[in-house]
Amino acid sequence: MFLLNNRPGKLVGAFAIVLVAAALLFNLLMHKFFVTELGPKISCSSFFLVQSDLQTKGVMSLHINGKRQGEMGISATVRDNAGAIKYHLLRNISFEYRYEDNGYLAIQLVDVIKKASDDMPNELFNQSIFDFSVKNRRLRITTVGDGYLLWNGFSPVMMCISSQ
Repeated sequence: MFLLNNRPGKLVGAFAIVLVAAALLFNLLMHKFFVTELGPKISCSSFFLVQSDLQTKGVMSLHINGKRQGEMGISATVRDNAGAIKYHLLRNISFEYRYEDNGYLAIQLVDVIKKASDDMPNELFNQSIFDFSVKNRRLRITTVGDGYLLWNGFSPVMMCISSQ
């Protein structure tokens, strides 16, 4: 009699285990056969120089995982015409993107993290480095040898060398 009272509990436990195993198998099969990369995987870095009333000289790294997420790290020093340091720039930008044809990425959901030592005004950053304040931002990436050309809407603006 004791075994008969315990049988429903064992059946429920076995059913739960089978259900969890089926869910894990379904998830594995979906990722293996149906979830594909949405664009290239990119990991590169570049030196840059922006010359205007101020001179901004720095390094930018770009990492795109091929599955709608990317990250950009920017570090630079901004000097005036006399060569004196005006600002330090140290920002991490994480974003999601939608891959479009011909190497275009539509950048969305941008999160800009300004580090404690970064004292560059946001307006200057948007004017001279990269304007993430606009709602729809597109970036084009084309492969050139072991590097990449990063384009704005009109022309290439930076060469990024593979860091792998």
